[in-house]
Amino acid sequence: MLLPALLFAAATADEPAVPLVLRLEDQANAIWTALPTDAADPRLTRMDDAPAECVATALAEARRLLAKDEGARAALRDVALTRPATRSEVVAQPLGASCGAFYDVRDGEGGLVLSLRLEAGCGCTERGVRVHLVGHAPLTPGVLESKDVQRLRAGEPRYEVLASCEPCAAGGPPRRASLPAGGDPCASLCAPLAEGLAAWQQKLTAAAARLGDLAGKATTLQLQVTSDQKELAGAQSARSKPRAVLERISALQARIKSAQDELQRVQRASQDAERIVSALRRVAGDTQGAEGSCRTQCQARPPQQRASTPQAGGTASAAGGGGLSTGVLVAGGAALAAGGAVALAARGSDSPASSGPADFSGTWRGTRVVVATVNPPDLCTRVFDETWEISQDGRALTAAVTSTAQGCGNQPACGQCSLFPFPRPHTGTAEGTTARFYPFPELQTPSCVLPLTLRGATMSGFMPSCVAPPNPLTISHDVTLQRVTR
Repeated sequence: MLLPALLFAAATADEPAVPLVLRLEDQANAIWTALPTDAADPRLTRMDDAPAECVATALAEARRLLAKDEGARAALRDVALTRPATRSEVVAQPLGASCGAFYDVRDGEGGLVLSLRLEAGCGCTERGVRVHLVGHAPLTPGVLESKDVQRLRAGEPRYEVLASCEPCAAGGPPRRASLPAGGDPCASLCAPLAEGLAAWQQKLTAAAARLGDLAGKATTLQLQVTSDQKELAGAQSARSKPRAVLERISALQARIKSAQDELQRVQRASQDAERIVSALRRVAGDTQGAEGSCRTQCQARPPQQRASTPQAGGTASAAGGGGLSTGVLVAGGAALAAGGAVALAARGSDSPASSGPADFSGTWRGTRVVVATVNPPDLCTRVFDETWEISQDGRALTAAVTSTAQGCGNQPACGQCSLFPFPRPHTGTAEGTTARFYPFPELQTPSCVLPLTLRGATMSGFMPSCVAPPNPLTISHDVTLQRVTR
């Protein structure tokens, strides 16, 4: 009996080489049919502090949209990966003016993965919610249909969700008008990602402003506590303590206690706000990269192939389905703006060739959020503006990073600092569309790797906790970069 892994191999030496087409079994529909309904589901990671009721509502809307007209099932039938490529064509399931789902199969760290991305906003949700949903399911070999077609089975999916239940009129970005006939079909197809990006960026701006307000309040409270403690020390050191001094001492002690309690509350709120800002920054960067890739891949097709009209009786695809077609696919005969599935081009300008890693070289600019233990017990958070000059030799990467802090961070957790540009050299390696950098060249340990994923003209990633035993220091990095030049 052949081992399952051998089913992915190419033809034997005495046979002509043929592409091996990897398709999904019907069972892979579990990525949307098994979508959690409970915000506390262990398969679900909530990316912000939205109420459980809001998250449950967003999940219900996501499931309703994906099931609409059997669109998700039709889209997954068109997902196919033709080896030796490392990523399939992206298949889109348009759901309306501001909603869409996107599916693909790609090589992940542990093997092949089925990916689902949903962006849905007020234009098509029934309950006025906005939801960003990402799902991943590991894939394993299934039935070998023929010498060149292999089916894939999906494992248990896991999900990330970011939900907002604010009334649509309260400040979401205005919906874009639908394109007239003859308009750019790529703009229409990628509109859900563009509108999702605008919405999450707006929320990021508001969350960052709140974080700044909390940081300012914490600084004011800390200065007040320090001043009152100095006055209290002077009053307590006095040899003579008449009634007025004793009353002042009592008032200062009460005031210091009240300010310290309020400071602790503000610091806890700041930590929650930092997590929300980090999540929104990651979602905005991820969505920006997906929107850029969507346009790039769509526009890579000849103009006459970017739009497609429904064909009676089935899919507008080449024989064998979506992964092998050279045109845009419309699954199930559904119109582009009302359902079905559309396959984008397999590769954009930043996609890696099958024989090597992506091109990370060039100039990049963006931000780095660093959370570290400086003055325990509270964590210090600082934001840096950075410019990266990346050189690449095959898989080897070298980044000359110039970093400038936007401020000294929350006090007293961060301590004193000086604001000036300083070099922060990184070394690393490229694997597919992921660049793995060591922020500290002297600490090349598994916990101290910063993985940055390339999505179009954006690169982002998160290093959760770098630890260097026996030093108790822990530090996390959250980086989002935009390509400036190649």
